[in-house]
Amino acid sequence: MTIKFYKGCCPGSSWNSKTQQCERCMPGYSGINCTSLCPYPQYGVDCQRKCNCSKDRCDVSTGCQQITTVAQTLCLTGYFGRYCRARCIYPYYGEECEAKCNCSKPLCDVATGCKAVDEDNSFSHNVASGCVMLLLDVKLQIKG
Repeated sequence: MTIKFYKGCCPGSSWNSKTQQCERCMPGYSGINCTSLCPYPQYGVDCQRKCNCSKDRCDVSTGCQQITTVAQTLCLTGYFGRYCRARCIYPYYGEECEAKCNCSKPLCDVATGCKAVDEDNSFSHNVASGCVMLLLDVKLQIKG
């Protein structure tokens, strides 16, 4: 059985018609073409974080929301705009996208900038699904 993904994008990413490439899902979204919302109480990138508040106060992107009387939006670092759905465009990253990466696009994180490169600069290419995955991400998560 062969599973096909839209434009060859892996689950956890979607096709960006402007840049003509697959991009990681925004925090709070996952699955094929980023169509699945994180289920409560999960939130954030790849639904890896957990809300410690009621379902009505748990935002799928940012987690527990503070109740305020003033309209206020606080975005995760690297994201901006209404509902924080826009992300910094390469090579920019950080608060209000004011910093600039001096590394290749796959190594530029919208929140923290250039990721450390493993000593062998290893990348993995999964030929069967056409998905390119950085071993670096996995190694950083394990070490972190």
